[in-house]
Amino acid sequence: MPEPKLDTISTRAAHATWALSEAPDVVELGGMYRMRRLIEPELSAKACLLHTDAEYDELEAHLEHFLDATADTDEIYRAHRAFHTRLLAPAATAWDLRVLTPLWHETDRCVRAWLIRLGIHPAVLPGQPPCRELLASFRTRDPESARAACLRELDENAERVRQFFAQAN
Repeated sequence: MPEPKLDTISTRAAHATWALSEAPDVVELGGMYRMRRLIEPELSAKACLLHTDAEYDELEAHLEHFLDATADTDEIYRAHRAFHTRLLAPAATAWDLRVLTPLWHETDRCVRAWLIRLGIHPAVLPGQPPCRELLASFRTRDPESARAACLRELDENAERVRQFFAQAN
């Protein structure tokens, strides 16, 4: 079995390039989502209890920043990442964020490459954005609901990126 390409992941996250040819292989991608599945659902279960109603309202308003089809795609990705960071922030430690940040950058890069290849603007994906469902689950202040919604969103995104790899090969 080949050794992990740790320097490749951190270099990609630092440079935030979006070239399709530099996408990680399926094994690396699976590892990224596996690690995210270990961390994010637990943080979601804790964070859902820590936000105020006013913070939930601010997060709801923030959703519109990455649903604007006229917005610059770089801004959409920044707004989307800021939303998820703010959603988990009350429960996340500095170490949680240090581990998650390169995973988020790399998986975002893969999703972006997939959308570019298909000619789809990120703000006009069909259906309700998964983030709206995730936020609704947090508002219930039910840790199991938040955990389950987080897992669903991660699994749906991982499947979308796997489809990209299948189409690219």
